[in-house]
Amino acid sequence: MRKIMWRINLIMAKINGKLKRLGWIHVLKILLNLPIVKPVNFSMTAMDANAGIGLYKSGDLPDLWIPLQNDPGCDIDQYLFKYDLYHSTYIGDLVSGGDTVIDCGGYIGLFTLWCLRKGAKKVIVFEPEKKNCICLKRNLSPYVESGKVVLVEKGVWSNYGTMDLSLTESGVGHSLLNGIEAVGSASVEVVEIDSVVQSNDRINFIKMDIEGAERQALIGAKRVIDKDKPKMFICTYHLPDDPRAITDIVKKMRPDYRFEHTGLAFNERGFIQEQGVVVF
Repeated sequence: MRKIMWRINLIMAKINGKLKRLGWIHVLKILLNLPIVKPVNFSMTAMDANAGIGLYKSGDLPDLWIPLQNDPGCDIDQYLFKYDLYHSTYIGDLVSGGDTVIDCGGYIGLFTLWCLRKGAKKVIVFEPEKKNCICLKRNLSPYVESGKVVLVEKGVWSNYGTMDLSLTESGVGHSLLNGIEAVGSASVEVVEIDSVVQSNDRINFIKMDIEGAERQALIGAKRVIDKDKPKMFICTYHLPDDPRAITDIVKKMRPDYRFEHTGLAFNERGFIQEQGVVVF
C-alpha cells in the first residue's frame, strides 16, 4: 500500500502544479523505478587523514575533496553537473551570467561551482562545518584566490552569535536545529546575511538549503531582500510547516514576490513532499 500511495501522491503533485520544473519523463522514470541520473563511480586518489577528507576521482565530476565517509557517492550523485535534477531542473533558469549569488549551505562547493559555470560573477558562500570548508577551499581554490568566491565560514542565522551545530556521519545534513540523528556537535559562529553583504553588492540570487535554519536566515537577509529583490530557491522540506511559514516571511518583506512551490522529496514514510519554493 505504501508503494502505491507515494506513486499516487507523485502523480497528484505533478497534476496540481507542484512539480512544474519536473518533466513528465522524469516523473515516469520515478514511477517505474528507472534511474534519473547517470550513476557515478568514485575512487579515492589521495587522503588527508589529519583533516578527515579524501580526494575522489570520477568520470563526470572534477576531482573533489570530500569528507571521509563510507560511501561518498551517496551524497554526490545528486550534484551531477550534466544530469543534475536539483540544480538544472529546479534552479536552472534562475542563475544568469554576471549574477552575484549567495549560497547558504555551501557543503564542498559544488553548487557554487555550478553557478560559476552558469556565468556567475561572484558567489558568497556560507558553510559552518570545518571539514566541508577545507574541502570547499581546495575544490574552488582558483576562484577563492581570485575573489570570485567569498567563503564565510559561519552558519546563517537572524543574528550574530555562537551556536551548536549538530553533526551527521557524512558531510551533508549538519543542522543548527535539534532533532536530527547527530553523531556529535561543534560550536560554530552564526551571522546575518545583511551584515556580510556589502552595501554596493547587488544580489541576484539566493539559495538556501540549511537544514531547517531557512526561516532565521531569511530574517537576517531582510535588507538585501528589500533592496535587491533577488530570485531565490529555498528548501521547504526540513520542518513540517516550512512551505507556509517561509512564504509568509518573504511576503511580509516583499509583497510583490511571486512563488512557485516545486521540487520532489521523499519523507520517512515514502510519501512525496515539496522540495522547495522558487521565489521571483
